[in-house]
Amino acid sequence: MAIKARSIISQALEKRQANTPEPGAAENANLSSRMSALGSALGSDTKVQTQRLIDPARCRIWQGNARIYDQLTLEQCQDLIDNLIAEGGQKIPAIVRPVRGNPSVDYEVICGARRHWSISWLRAHNYPEMKFLVAVQDMDDEAAFRLQDLENRERQDISDYERARSYALALADYYDGQQNAMAKRLNVSESWLSRYLTMARLPDEILAAFGDRRAVNITAAAEIAPLLKTEKSRAAVLATALELAAEQEKLAASGKAYLPAGTVRARLKKSLAAPKTAKAEVETVTLPNGRPVLRFSRPGRGGAFQIQVLPGHGASKDEVMALINQTAEQILR
Repeated sequence: MAIKARSIISQALEKRQANTPEPGAAENANLSSRMSALGSALGSDTKVQTQRLIDPARCRIWQGNARIYDQLTLEQCQDLIDNLIAEGGQKIPAIVRPVRGNPSVDYEVICGARRHWSISWLRAHNYPEMKFLVAVQDMDDEAAFRLQDLENRERQDISDYERARSYALALADYYDGQQNAMAKRLNVSESWLSRYLTMARLPDEILAAFGDRRAVNITAAAEIAPLLKTEKSRAAVLATALELAAEQEKLAASGKAYLPAGTVRARLKKSLAAPKTAKAEVETVTLPNGRPVLRFSRPGRGGAFQIQVLPGHGASKDEVMALINQTAEQILR
């Protein structure tokens, strides 16, 4: 039976104020928080179906989901898996929408990709009875994007890169490239949104330099983007990025950890540092008695050289002049 999001929220608040826990109260509160977000995204009178338990194999991940599902690993989901085992199942429902006309799947996951991955993993590893808890809602793509964005802003386990990638795709797909319109729909400032869009526009060479693109954060993007503004600096930074990407590939192939993000950022910035001029090699001219009389350097880029007369050599002026002339002829040969 479908009920209004507003009604769910009111019921949850009444139970909390009365401080009278009931069977399923925690689950209802979890659902109500999700439905509150859904109400904000789609309108307070939106009807939301009650939660249900399903086979995760009957779901696919919505293509607009910010999470890079294919790159999820056991390590990244271990905390959630441990929690699912400890609590005997999933307590916070994922948000899905129906898929029609496809015999292979029934639902599309809008929010809850990591929960879907974890339940699927558990079912394949000694917990076949585990089911995927979902709340079903019909919505269009733009509403789905806003809903999952609301939830992701509260999460710490999704990377800045994944958010930035999601925003860039949504800007083109749902807002006709109008950044101000998108910011209004998301209820964020244009400057805040711009930081993520700038990050999403970083060249692939820069992203590959970090090994795992999810290691690139907003701070790194803000530091690197200005380095790409001129043709000369862009070429230098991208050349360094290619070197870093090759190093990262070798590390991954040998089973080693990627270079830290801080190291990558430092090397990219260092690629624009003024090259140090090689110091000219200094040579010494001595008298037959071993005392140094002259010190000179070979010509640099401009063709200039220096001959310095040292004190305390004991030679006459004519001897010194003769040595200077001989040294100059030797240098200019």
